[in-house]
Amino acid sequence: MVIFLVFFPVSALSSEEPETQGFPFTIELPQRDVAGRDLPDVPRYTPSVRTSYERHTTDGTVYVEITYHTRDNPERVRNFYLKALPGHGWTLLKEESTPGMRYHGFGMGVSTNFEFVHKSCGAKRPCFPRLTLSIGSFSMGANRYTIIDVDYEALERAPLRRPPLRVDTTEEDTPSKRVVPPTGFGKALDRFLKGLFPRAGKPVLVSYSEMTLGETLTVNATYRFSSAVEDPSTVTGGIRDALIERGVSSSAVAVSVDQYGATVSTGGPVLTIGQRTVGVLLIELQRGSSKVNVAVTAM
Repeated sequence: MVIFLVFFPVSALSSEEPETQGFPFTIELPQRDVAGRDLPDVPRYTPSVRTSYERHTTDGTVYVEITYHTRDNPERVRNFYLKALPGHGWTLLKEESTPGMRYHGFGMGVSTNFEFVHKSCGAKRPCFPRLTLSIGSFSMGANRYTIIDVDYEALERAPLRRPPLRVDTTEEDTPSKRVVPPTGFGKALDRFLKGLFPRAGKPVLVSYSEMTLGETLTVNATYRFSSAVEDPSTVTGGIRDALIERGVSSSAVAVSVDQYGATVSTGGPVLTIGQRTVGVLLIELQRGSSKVNVAVTAM
């Protein structure tokens, strides 16, 4: 699930204000889908907007990750998928829920995860294709929306069927497709990020989305290198050095490395890009993958 890191006005978190008091701004969802494709075998909940799309292949397996947002309540979304997915050949294997939280008008509702298996698998386990669905909610005062995360895995020798004609296939996200950020800040951020990767080769921006909550802008982007990263720790170490060279305090940059990959993160405000102050910068690399995930929160 995509988590948005948000800066709140001090007054909004004051203990003197009742929990039900509204925030002095509204949640604005994007007006159109980001580049990508809906899955032909997984019905899309409507009304919704596609806010994130990633597709890559590793060791013969195709991975597709899509995020949608809607203002409808999560129970309505849950009921839709439980009724619609069986008609597309999916059987529910597991349903698990995680408790939510609420703090002075800010809340994350109960998150529910579903695992489905396709009828073509029969009794075989494990089996492809596989589908994991996550439904959660986010609220700030009276403003709220529901997040739908779709994770799909299939064997490369059984590729996804071509989507319906109503989908705009000119915006397909492929490693060779270069994406241009739509805003001045996005273009400045893109230049800044590409400048952090000189030791690992210049990556290509293949996915970019922005979401505004009051004065806070949240960006999610995906870059791809020309080849897989086999040593993420070396790459993230170079990114850390590049951030420090650009004036970020070494105490504000953290590097985390494990068997799966490495992450570089900053806590701020630490720098200014395109007339905005960046509060959080998160760069994630996976071992053996060419993908680089970036999340930014700016004011």
